[in-house]
Amino acid sequence: MSAPSKGGTCPPATHAARAVASVDSAVRWGSMSSMFHSFLEAIKGLLGSKKFIATVAGLVAVRLCSRVGCDPEAAKQVLLATIGFVAAQGLADFGKHAKK
Repeated sequence: MSAPSKGGTCPPATHAARAVASVDSAVRWGSMSSMFHSFLEAIKGLLGSKKFIATVAGLVAVRLCSRVGCDPEAAKQVLLATIGFVAAQGLADFGKHAKK
């Protein structure tokens, strides 16, 4: 067993192990921070997407319609309109990417 260090009761090997653990922890937190940053960027991308917003709005509208007792045909029309918009927007996006 090694002798206690001058600064405290821990052996020098323990100080080194703590330093390595501290660096390892910083690296893990750095990667978690990077992962969290990537997650936030993905959320920002979704919230900026017309297709995502239309899908959420259509689903909320259909759900509200079923809650308040709307005619099922009206809910079907809202759903079909949402699907049509999302499909058309997807084709428009595909056309933009094809030109590049």
